[in-house]
Amino acid sequence: MSQYNAGTVAVTNGSATVTGTGTLFSANVTAGDFFTVVGDNAFYTVGAVDSDTQLTLTATYAGVTAGGKAYTLVKDFTTNFGFPVPNQGDIETALVVKRAIEEIDSELNTAGLGGDGREWIDLKDTPSFVNVTQFTIPTDKTANYHINRRIRCSDASTLYGRITATSFAASETTVTVALDSGSLSASLSAVALGIASAATPAITGDGVVGGTPLLDAIGEYTAGAGVTIDSVRLKDQRVENLLDPVAPGDAATKSYVDGLVVSGVYWKQPVRVATTANITLSGEQTIDGVLTSADRVLVKNQATGSENGIYVSAAGAWARAADADSDAEVTAGIAAWVNEGTAAGDTGWTLTTDDPITLGATALTFTQFSGGGGVSEVTGSAPITSSGGGTPDIAITAATTGAAGSMSSADKSKLNGVEASADVTDEANVRAALAALAGNPVLQRSTATAVFLDLKSGVSSGNAAFIRFRANDSASNVTTYGQIESTILDATDGSEDARLDFLTEVGGTIANRVFIGAGLFTPGATGGDKGTNSINASAVYDDDTLLSCYVFDAALDGVIDVDKWDAKVPDRIIPATFEDRETTGPDGLPIIERIELTPETTVFRAHQPARAFDTAMLDPDVFAAHWKSRRHLPALPQEAAFDPVADKLSIGDWAQRLLETVECQAVHIDRLNQRIKALEGV
Repeated sequence: MSQYNAGTVAVTNGSATVTGTGTLFSANVTAGDFFTVVGDNAFYTVGAVDSDTQLTLTATYAGVTAGGKAYTLVKDFTTNFGFPVPNQGDIETALVVKRAIEEIDSELNTAGLGGDGREWIDLKDTPSFVNVTQFTIPTDKTANYHINRRIRCSDASTLYGRITATSFAASETTVTVALDSGSLSASLSAVALGIASAATPAITGDGVVGGTPLLDAIGEYTAGAGVTIDSVRLKDQRVENLLDPVAPGDAATKSYVDGLVVSGVYWKQPVRVATTANITLSGEQTIDGVLTSADRVLVKNQATGSENGIYVSAAGAWARAADADSDAEVTAGIAAWVNEGTAAGDTGWTLTTDDPITLGATALTFTQFSGGGGVSEVTGSAPITSSGGGTPDIAITAATTGAAGSMSSADKSKLNGVEASADVTDEANVRAALAALAGNPVLQRSTATAVFLDLKSGVSSGNAAFIRFRANDSASNVTTYGQIESTILDATDGSEDARLDFLTEVGGTIANRVFIGAGLFTPGATGGDKGTNSINASAVYDDDTLLSCYVFDAALDGVIDVDKWDAKVPDRIIPATFEDRETTGPDGLPIIERIELTPETTVFRAHQPARAFDTAMLDPDVFAAHWKSRRHLPALPQEAAFDPVADKLSIGDWAQRLLETVECQAVHIDRLNQRIKALEGV
C-alpha cells in the first residue's frame, strides 16, 4: 500500500508541524502524501517535507497533543486511479481504503461522471445557509466552484442560478449566487454544479438526445466572453466564429450572404429614390417626385459618370453610403432596389460597369433589370411591348379586339413542339409535348408510378411518385444516379401517412440511403421511424436498449442468462430493394417499371456483449493481469490495433463498453473489501 510508518511522531493541537523520532522523511515522503496518527480516524495532506524528522501539513492538526505516537504516511495514489493493494504489516487499512474510495469518487465527479453524469455534478457537499444569496461548504473547493458556473440548490424548492463570487480557505469555501428566481433560506440542504465551467469550457459528445438539449442553461465563463461550443461562440445574442456553409442545412455567415451572387447580382440595402437627371450632390431636394430627408439615393444620371453611386442625402454635402464608399464595396454586379418615385419607383438597378473599378475615377453605369417591365396592355397592334423598356420573348401578331390572334413560327418554336392548340389539361397532349423536348423526357408516367405537378391518380399504396436524376456513364449508358420517392404508408382518409425515400447510386447499385417520415432514419436502423424530431441511424441511435447489467448477473448468479439478454435486443428489419427499368408503353412512350430485387427480411439480433463477456474478468488479479500485459482494459479497444475508420463504434457501443468496465470495477471493489475484512478479522 506504499505506507511509511518507521519511528514515532509528536503532534500538537492547532499546529501544522509534525516532529519525527527515528524517521527518514526526506527519502520516503513527498508533498501530497496522506498522513494520519493511528486511532485518529482522520487524514491530513503533507504540504512540505522540511527534513528527515519534520513535516509541515497543509492544515493544522485537530487531534490531542501527544508524543511517541504511531502513524502512517500513504503515497498519493489518485492520479491514475490506482487502488491500494494491502500488504502484510499495513496499519489503518480500512481508513486508507475509505480514503481511496473517496478520492476516486471525487475524481469521477470532477470528470463529469458523478451525479447524473450529464447535466449536473453532485459533489455531495453539505451547504450551510449564510443569507439569501450566500452559503458555505466545508474545506477548500477551489477546483470546483467557479464564477459564472451554473448551480442547482435544493432548498424549500429546487432553485437554479449561477455563481457570482467565491472565497476559499482551508476550512471552508464561501459561495455567492445569483438565482434565476427565488432566494436561499435555512432550508438549503444540497447543491449541484452544472457540467459547463471554467475548468471544462467545451461541451462535447452527446450534447442532445431526442432533440432536447441536455443543458438546462449555460452561464458565461468570463463576463462578456460568451459561451464557446466546438469553437462556435454564443455571445450578446449573436452566433460568432461560424465557417462558410458547405451542406444545404449549414448556417450562413454575414460575409457569405453579403457576397452571395443571385443571377450575377450583389444586393445592397434598398434606396428610397433614384435620380432621373443630373443633380447637385448637396442639400435636401425633390427627386423623381420625392423630397429627400437623410435618405439613401441611387445617383445614376450624373454628367460626370464617376460621381454616380449610392449616397445619403444631407442638408450639406452628400456622402456615399457606408456600404458603397470603397473600391471593395463597389464592384460589377452590385444592385439596389428603389422603393419610391414616379418613374423609377419599385424597380431594381445593377451596376454594369466592368471591374476593376476605382471609386471617384471610374464612370459608373447603372441599368434597370427588374420591375416596371411587365406587359402593360394588349392594344391590338404587334408586337406586345413593355412599359419598362424590355422586349418580351413572345410577340403575338395580327391581333384584333376580341380575336384570339396568332403566333409567329419563330415564337412557336420556342415552345419545343407544343402545338398552339394543345389543351394543357389533356394528359396525352402534355405527354406528347414533354416527349418532344430534345428527345429527353423530363416527366414520365407508368402503371406503377406517376409524376405530375398535381397527382390525382387512383394510386393508394406503394410508390405514389418519384423523381429521377439521370445522366450518362462512361460507356454512354443512361444511368439513374439519384432518386426521390414518395411512398404511401396509409391511405385512410383523415389519417394518411407517407414517407420520402432518398436513393443514390453507390458502387454501381442504386438503393435507399435515408427515409423521412415523422422523423429521419436510415435503412437497417433498429426500430425504424422514431417519431417527430428524431434521427435514427444504426451507427448513432443504435438499439434504444441499455445493453448493461449482465456483469452483475455473472457476479451474483455465477452465470449469464443469454436468452434473457437476447430478448432485450430488437430484431433488425432490412427493407426490400428495387430497381427501376425503362421500357415502352402501349402508346409507344417510355414508362418506368419497378422490379423488386430482394424482399424485406428480418435479422435476428443477439446480445453480443453479454455473450462475449469473460467472467474471469471478475477476478481483480485476472483483470489487472490483462491490462498490464495488453495495455488496454478488457472491454475497450486496444490502441495499437484499433482503426478509427475501419472499426467504427457507435456512441451506444462506447457507452456499453464503459458501463461494463465500471460494473467490473464495482465487483472488484467489493471483492477487495471482503479480502481486507478477512485480513483484519472483521
